[in-house]
Amino acid sequence: MADSQAQRIRVVFAAGGTAGHVEPALATADMIQRIEPRAHISFLATATGIENQLVPPRGYDLLMVPKAAIPRGISKDLILLPIKLLRAVAQTKKAIAGADVVIGFGGYLAGAAYIAAKISGIPIVVHEANAKAGLANQLGALFATEVALCESINGISKGRVIGLPMRESIVNWATDVRSDAKKFRTEARLALGISPSMQTLVVMGGSQGSLRINSAIADALDLILGKEIQVIHAVGGRNELPGKKVGYFPSQYLTKMELVYAAADLLIARSGAATCQEVLAFGLPTIFIPLPHGNGEQGLNARPIAQVGAAIVIPDDQTTGEKLAAEVIDLIKDEAKLSEMHKASGQLAHLDSAKRLAELVITVARAKSKK
Repeated sequence: MADSQAQRIRVVFAAGGTAGHVEPALATADMIQRIEPRAHISFLATATGIENQLVPPRGYDLLMVPKAAIPRGISKDLILLPIKLLRAVAQTKKAIAGADVVIGFGGYLAGAAYIAAKISGIPIVVHEANAKAGLANQLGALFATEVALCESINGISKGRVIGLPMRESIVNWATDVRSDAKKFRTEARLALGISPSMQTLVVMGGSQGSLRINSAIADALDLILGKEIQVIHAVGGRNELPGKKVGYFPSQYLTKMELVYAAADLLIARSGAATCQEVLAFGLPTIFIPLPHGNGEQGLNARPIAQVGAAIVIPDDQTTGEKLAAEVIDLIKDEAKLSEMHKASGQLAHLDSAKRLAELVITVARAKSKK
């Protein structure tokens, strides 16, 4: 048998630009490290990407490469894109030299990484979180040895559905809540410093916040609070904090999301890929208000969850205080309905995604290292 050093695998992650790409990648990297403690793991990064803040604290190396984002409109940047892409591919090819596998999660980093890996003969694993694949992952899927998905989607004709890799703390709390919702909901509320016995609504609109959701909640707040429902509200980093009221807990950001999800009876949120998969894990009844911009992926993300009865969807342009107040009060006061929604989420929930993706990556890497 070969010595242990010869069996050490090298894995390179292409997951930059947004936390939605980086966090699932980090959950996968942590699981690979747990299964294969000697694995060498590194992340591609650009000078300005959020990966610079998120990756080093977890102990993984950064491999710096140029940025080659595809502009959304006709501009000078679009004309210069071929030159930027060639430069990014050339430097990425150097950065990934010797890797046993490149795993990408989409975004501008991934596109150049997929091309560089294909040229270098390095196997590729692609993970797509959204219900509609972006251009980078559509390209990567053409070259990939394995493709992992949150659900069967448009834009990628092959792949296995495994869900979204999530932090261990999220998975642990989700597992606890599914085993004894009342007990762990109370524990989470106590940990957050809110009433352990009051029904709880959580409202969030993404890291920057949603003016539409914030405005509607402001209009609905007194009606909701009047029904003895406490409200945790993340207004977003670009918005001012509203005034304090009894039972109302506004903040710019929500930390310890595992506690927030566990404490909630009902959630109002945008339907980004991570949010969708996390609420499925917790079985948390949700009112989704999909962001109407982009390529429509948020509406597509929410659709299957609503179809199984685990969520309802309100279009952004129909979101008013009056409508939200009516929906929240009707839902949160109907324990039978909440229970049905909780159970329905089990049809789509994946709590072992990080382990399954890590094992997939390790299998591909081992096959390469043996050649």
